[in-house]
Amino acid sequence: MTQTPNRPKITNMSDSGTNIGLQTSHQPKPKILQGIYDLPIRTKQLIGLCIAQLVTLFEAISQATVEQSKSSEVVTDTITDVAVIAVKTSTDTNKVSKAFNDL
Repeated sequence: MTQTPNRPKITNMSDSGTNIGLQTSHQPKPKILQGIYDLPIRTKQLIGLCIAQLVTLFEAISQATVEQSKSSEVVTDTITDVAVIAVKTSTDTNKVSKAFNDL
């Protein structure tokens, strides 16, 4: 186990912000704080690296989502253009058909 620094800790904070006490290293620490202080430095560094990689991953996912959204807009616009062309082609086909029937 690594030695924990002798730093005062704020404990027993109530919702109103009163009833604040200081805790020194000779007093028992909450288990979560004790666990963090007992981690080896290398483990803390690895956790920091993992967090940095997660942040990078989330940023990449966010950017990919934006790009996908832009691509979806382009596809939607293209489908709309194809529908307009289809309607025009249908109209023109009906005109040609009518012209042949009139002959």
